[in-house]
Amino acid sequence: SIIRIPRLLAYYNSIKEVIANYKITTFFFYLHEYSFGRIFNYVLAKNFYNIKRVGFQHGPAAKSKLLYFMGKDIISNNKKDWLRQFPIPNQVIAEDIDSKKIYENAGYENVIVMEKIYRLDYLSSIKLKGMKNNVALIVPGLHDGFQLIDKLKDHIENNPLKKFILKPHPRSGQSQYNSYETSMPNLKAERKHISHYLEYVSEVYVTYSSVGAEAYSLGIKVNIVNLPNKINETPLLDIKN
Repeated sequence: SIIRIPRLLAYYNSIKEVIANYKITTFFFYLHEYSFGRIFNYVLAKNFYNIKRVGFQHGPAAKSKLLYFMGKDIISNNKKDWLRQFPIPNQVIAEDIDSKKIYENAGYENVIVMEKIYRLDYLSSIKLKGMKNNVALIVPGLHDGFQLIDKLKDHIENNPLKKFILKPHPRSGQSQYNSYETSMPNLKAERKHISHYLEYVSEVYVTYSSVGAEAYSLGIKVNIVNLPNKINETPLLDIKN
């Protein structure tokens, strides 16, 4: 994390120069909770105070996502404090009431709720065709595919008549799971859009993937898999609790 700071600061003047070339009244940006979003927010707040900074939610919020919580007394929208404290966006657009509460609890201000969640538009087009009890969908996150399959390996092998469809994260490679498909004939990695599988599978296995919450909203059984030494960031744990 310390090494990341000088790398981000190397972008400082470049971001400042680009923004100065345009007449901007409002700057919308997602991932404002992460380091790249924060450097954009910092450059804007420090050098272009008249530009309204609006961060918008990029995916499901959860109480276990510690990235929202920058720490006690380390945020401030007073530019006199920015040597030791960090500015937050002038406004945050959240997807729902629960997400709004999480942002506010983390210290964000002026949080409003979207009238429509555009990233979930695809759910309205899903036509449930009848759930197949012998077909399950496995949806790993970007970084935990191997760990998730290893965790489910015994369960998959002990249910040879059940088909397990593995839907890798869009930014991961399907071929990397070839060895698992060879050793477990009832496991198959596939690449169609997630909506195709949600129309007929009887259950879904996830760690923190947003697909878990989306399947839950459709009434599909969702199995949350917790991995050792990892904080599970699924919002479904908030619902369960």
